[in-house]
Amino acid sequence: MNDEAADCDVEMEYESGCDDDIEEEDSINCDGNIDFSNMTLEDCLRFYALSTNQTHSAINLLLEILSSNLQRSLPKSARTLLKTRRSNNDITNIPGGQLWYHGPLVDELKDILVNGIMINSVRIFIRLRAIIADSPARAYIKGCAYFNGIHGCMKCTCEGEYNNVSNTVVFKSINAQIRTDKGFRDGEYPEHVKLASPLLDLPSFNIITDVITSDALHLFYLGVMKRLLLGWRDGKLGKFCKWSADVCNAVSSRLEGIALPSEIHRRFRRLDELNNWKGTEFASFLHYAGIVVLKKVLPIEAYDHFLMLFCAVTILSSVEYKPNWPVAGKMLETFILQYGEIYGEQYLTSNIHNLQH
Repeated sequence: MNDEAADCDVEMEYESGCDDDIEEEDSINCDGNIDFSNMTLEDCLRFYALSTNQTHSAINLLLEILSSNLQRSLPKSARTLLKTRRSNNDITNIPGGQLWYHGPLVDELKDILVNGIMINSVRIFIRLRAIIADSPARAYIKGCAYFNGIHGCMKCTCEGEYNNVSNTVVFKSINAQIRTDKGFRDGEYPEHVKLASPLLDLPSFNIITDVITSDALHLFYLGVMKRLLLGWRDGKLGKFCKWSADVCNAVSSRLEGIALPSEIHRRFRRLDELNNWKGTEFASFLHYAGIVVLKKVLPIEAYDHFLMLFCAVTILSSVEYKPNWPVAGKMLETFILQYGEIYGEQYLTSNIHNLQH
């Protein structure tokens, strides 16, 4: 399975009260008690096992005791009772790992999006806000080209180019035509769409805007910020020289001496541990430390370029600045263009390109 699992972000609306027209077979009463009289013994045991997080060994023992004393046929194992899949046939190899398809997600979503779900005799209406997944899983569930393909951008029609220096596909342009849900469904992107996605069957679902390109953790912190710090430290980012041992020690000492806000519990580690930094450390560097420790370390053009990223991310980090979000968007577009000029076009990978989306 991929390191990051796909997730669904949903909003719920409640229809409260105990309606007179609720079907009698609902097994959850208004007072929250479970009506076991309307459930089979197997269903009761399954409910008990799942709601109390019983181990398989405990369930197996309980089944053996009940079968011996009740003189009736019951499942012989927890796997049978819980209907656990034994086969790995639903595991598909994809770039970066494996994807486990577990059940008819689209069919279930279609039902609850239309009819809602009943909990304690309250009908809960659900609206699917977004599907969040890592890059390989995102391409797989949409049935489209992968992020490192020529037509791999999921938000716009920008065509990537193969770069012989980095041996990667790079995306040089910004403000290409935005893909649309209608264009996706009407077959306007034959090089991008490879297979018909089951997600297209979801009601009121926009396959372009409702599948998020990336989250802040992987786009900003473990993406761009980590790439910059590693490139500066090791001299593997464009024309700038590798930081000397003295520079690394000076930056590390300043990082260790920074008093971070009380809500941040992880202190900075030294640059020689950069490969082991967590996302929160890169986030703290971008939001707090970078503008201080980099000022006398980076060349002025690289420092000003970093400040543009810092300002854009700061503005986008709070709804208080929402009127200025378009300004932040323009800053990120400029950051992308200057990234190629300062560090080289071979580093304009999909991660940098996606900053505009």
